[in-house]
Amino acid sequence: GARLMADDFRKQAVALARFERQCNELEVIIAKLKAENNYEDAKGYADKLSSMRSKSTIEEEFVWRTRPNLSKQS
Repeated sequence: GARLMADDFRKQAVALARFERQCNELEVIIAKLKAENNYEDAKGYADKLSSMRSKSTIEEEFVWRTRPNLSKQS
């Protein structure tokens, strides 16, 4: 009934808020990397962000709130 729909709507709203928060976190990381002239890593994060936005899904394997290991070059 209506209650089930409200639960679904709330779940969607929570998922969307989480998605937006993670996109914002990525934008912050990208800006910091660019400020450090680390354009290679910044591009990697920018690619991940655009991929997430195009699919509208969170990339779960991405570890949030951790900075990349800047000394390790791939």
